[in-house]
Amino acid sequence: TTKEFVTVHVNDARSGIESSQQMAALALGNMSPACQAIAVQEIARIAEEFADKPQRGSIGMPSVPGMGRGQKARKEDARLTQANIYRVLSSNLGAEILLTAAGMREKLRNFIIDTMKYISTTTDVSPELQYLRYCLCAVVRAVSAQLSKKLPDAFAPKFRKSLFEQLSLYCEDSQPPGLYQSELRRSIAAARLRIKDAETGRVMESDVSDHSQMLEHAASLAMVSLFLGPLFSPDVRSPSGKVFAWIDRLLTSEPSQSRFAIMGPSKDDVARLALGNLLRSNCDLASEYVDH
Repeated sequence: TTKEFVTVHVNDARSGIESSQQMAALALGNMSPACQAIAVQEIARIAEEFADKPQRGSIGMPSVPGMGRGQKARKEDARLTQANIYRVLSSNLGAEILLTAAGMREKLRNFIIDTMKYISTTTDVSPELQYLRYCLCAVVRAVSAQLSKKLPDAFAPKFRKSLFEQLSLYCEDSQPPGLYQSELRRSIAAARLRIKDAETGRVMESDVSDHSQMLEHAASLAMVSLFLGPLFSPDVRSPSGKVFAWIDRLLTSEPSQSRFAIMGPSKDDVARLALGNLLRSNCDLASEYVDH
């Protein structure tokens, strides 16, 4: 049966064997929409590996030669495995499937809430945690695209506001000038204090920079999807508010020279997508945004 097929792959995902985990992620994430509700229900079982004793500190050190992941590696792997499967599955969700699949909707929402709570406990920029943030962005983008406008009670404005505020921490243009880079340098400096080898330190710093740029791209697109539906805050209407400032910076910023710029829309295009979502859902904002 379909459930037995899904259960086999979920067990592979829980095995701790990397090759099996990757195969399970691809198999479960690319299932037919007719089977996705069952898949999400079973994937949620992976949380049993880490949900009973949530981790309070930062997760392991960066994955660089000669460095271990620490005693809590199994729980971290389980969390990352579940997030990776949901990331793949979210990119292949059936059209409007979340409008009718209440159980599936609830599991994905619980994943978002739990992951948000987990990542808020640390500013660690290790590859594992950055990837977890990346997966969160992908799931938020897909879920919000289906629910924010057509079923707002299931993805309430207050919840979307908290998500927007969290994801904005990963975007340079959503923060006061200079703050993002200052915080990133501080996080890198803190990580380098734990690394004695100079070359390992340079590798880590380069990796953090690359991962941060990829995360910023994913976070920006997720934030855009959160503008669908009713306004999540009165601040959105204000020309001096955070949302207005973010879109304005995107529109006026210099074209990115990053090698990740080809991954998707430019900053200018992201701003236009954001405006499109805002105005389609809230036509009365035209005077504040379009006139400006």
